[in-house]
Amino acid sequence: MSKRKRVNYKNKNYYNNKYSKNRKGYRVVKQAPVTKEIPIVNEEIIEEVKQPIVEEIVNETLLEGKTVAIDKEELENAMLEGKTVAIKPELLDEVELPKLKKEKKNYNKVIIGGICALLVILGIISFIVFRNKFKDGVIEFGTQEISVDDFLVSSIYKKKSSIVSGLENIDFSKVGEYDVTLKYGKKEQNVKLKIVDTTAPKVRFQNITQYTGYELKAEDFVLAVEDLSPTEVSYVASDVDTTKYKDYTVKVVVKDAYGNETSQDCTLSIGWLKKEVVLEVGSENVRDNLVVNVLADAKKIPKDVLAEINTNEVGVYEITVDYEGEKYNSTVKVEDTTPPELELKNVTVYNNKTTTKEAFIKSVSDNSGKVTTNLLTEMKFGEFGTQEITIEAVDASGNKTQKTANLIIKKDTTGPKFSGLSDLTVNKNASIDYKHGVSANDAVDGKVDYTVDSSKVSIGNAGTYYVTYVARDNSGNTTTLKRKVTVKHDQNDTNNLVNQFANGVGGDIPSITNYVRNSIRYSASWGGDDPIWYGLTEKRGNCYVHAVVLDKVLKAKGYNTKLIWTYDKSHYWNLVYTGGAWRHVDSTPGNNYILLTDEEMSQKLPVTKGGGWDPAGWPATN
Repeated sequence: MSKRKRVNYKNKNYYNNKYSKNRKGYRVVKQAPVTKEIPIVNEEIIEEVKQPIVEEIVNETLLEGKTVAIDKEELENAMLEGKTVAIKPELLDEVELPKLKKEKKNYNKVIIGGICALLVILGIISFIVFRNKFKDGVIEFGTQEISVDDFLVSSIYKKKSSIVSGLENIDFSKVGEYDVTLKYGKKEQNVKLKIVDTTAPKVRFQNITQYTGYELKAEDFVLAVEDLSPTEVSYVASDVDTTKYKDYTVKVVVKDAYGNETSQDCTLSIGWLKKEVVLEVGSENVRDNLVVNVLADAKKIPKDVLAEINTNEVGVYEITVDYEGEKYNSTVKVEDTTPPELELKNVTVYNNKTTTKEAFIKSVSDNSGKVTTNLLTEMKFGEFGTQEITIEAVDASGNKTQKTANLIIKKDTTGPKFSGLSDLTVNKNASIDYKHGVSANDAVDGKVDYTVDSSKVSIGNAGTYYVTYVARDNSGNTTTLKRKVTVKHDQNDTNNLVNQFANGVGGDIPSITNYVRNSIRYSASWGGDDPIWYGLTEKRGNCYVHAVVLDKVLKAKGYNTKLIWTYDKSHYWNLVYTGGAWRHVDSTPGNNYILLTDEEMSQKLPVTKGGGWDPAGWPATN
């Protein structure tokens, strides 16, 4: 029987055999093959030893799936086979178990391994730090710009990298090799930038129909070529006889300046009628499009055959032409690839108004004659300012045209405008329709109502009055205008006005003359139909106005007067009888002529005033 032996490991007590029963009194023993040195340890230090062979049964369920040894022989056999068994503790006394033995670590290997790992790390760091950060760059012809990314060997160097020089010498418009200097941190490195062309031309080929005797040209098979460098077109063909009606295969090759090429086998048909024709809807001169040689072959197609083709309708039309005993066929495809024509205009509305897409459309048309329009932008009428509105026109084939216009939403701050408010001249006590011929129109609301205030017009009294017109739009903007109304005077009015004027001055002739001169300023006006009324109301007039007013006032004061003028009627003044004799008086501003005799007056009148007056027409002053 093995003896208990205490082993000190990590300040804990461990034993070769630790006996403690579970509820059924069994112990679990795991034995490896005898050819290996196996320690027996408690499960607490399993990770410190190789292949532990003893486990504590701490739960009854640990017996499940294990072999239970009844006697010494079964136990020894199980141990030899490396099985895990459950035995009663007393059976251990009959079996010699290996002694506990801790694994010894090979510290020399650990040290060597650490050194190797350190050397590897140092090598990696040295590689990263001291390696070249940039490589030669290669870009495709047509690239318009480069960056430091085109030269980095790894993106980990991007942060401290930059291009120092060389960009100014690069010609992106041609293939070539250029020197570029880059910098990582403070260290510069020279590299090459290669511009290469590896892209073949993009080509749209076509099959063609030509007349007899046609000279073969490779370019006729090419509709379009896209390439950044100059291109050449060539063909490879054999046994092509353009004197015979026949189809031939021609290999057409398009090669750019750097050797990239695109090729395709095309068909050359020798004939007079094209086998396939594509026409745009609405096309005219259909016959000319069907034949190869218009001058020689157009008349070969009769009108009834042409009538079978409706160029106003998209579709495929098969026609057959009988000519000199032979039937010739052609397929005519009428396509609609042309988008509608659309022209828009800007629209301005005000804050309380809306509009429709039709208001933006100035014109729209399409070859098919069928076109619809769609508004692609939501119009926000509650927002002041300018909005861009997009409208599309779509034809029956789905071709679209989009155009934009501006929707301008303004705040309505302008009032209505009146028309017809010309001055009115009416007779006393006349009946007046103040709204006749008058209207008020608003830029936003159109025609609006208005009010008239004529309360200040005294229609029974001559004079000048003003009528007030007021119009208001839906936004509250108000327009107020005044209209001049003149109530015409009659002779009684004139007489009353003269009497009122005469009452303001004394009765002597010099005072009356000076009063008129000072009350009425000089102007070129003759005073119209009633110069007396004009002079006394407007307070202005020429020499004639002054003379007739003075004549009227003198008579109102009881004087006998006469109006006198020069031969050419260029100047007027007055004769007044006073003191038993006639005397000249002139109230025109600037002429201080009062109570002058004929001789004195003739000296005052210059030649420019007509050279005097006719003595036979008026009494003498002597």
